[in-house]
Amino acid sequence: MTTKAKQPRTGANAYQRFALSTRNKDIPPDRILEFAALEIAGESGEFANMVYKVAFQGHALEEYREKMVLELGDIMWGLANAAAELGVTLDEVMAANRTKLMARYSTGRFSVADSIARVDVAGDPYTWESGT
Repeated sequence: MTTKAKQPRTGANAYQRFALSTRNKDIPPDRILEFAALEIAGESGEFANMVYKVAFQGHALEEYREKMVLELGDIMWGLANAAAELGVTLDEVMAANRTKLMARYSTGRFSVADSIARVDVAGDPYTWESGT
């Protein structure tokens, strides 16, 4: 009789727990959010550079597809760490984003008018659209 290897649990929160287990434990606790933000920014830059090469330098998407997926995973790793440091799960982040998008796009679909109106951030002094 053969035994199957235990498959990792799937889902955003299971991934988040795994990502946290792979974080460098030598990072000072008061710098974890900074670490995660810089990880997200750095990996996003790597992803954007590949998009740039495909969009403007004639490279084929297939040349970068696998690398792009890996970079998206690195971005997700940073997001998992940032969310944990803020005391929330990835599921909570996704739910909050869905709520925000439903406030912005009440039909659940993009519209130019709703995108311009951005009722979800109207009057928010911490949003760049507010002019402050």
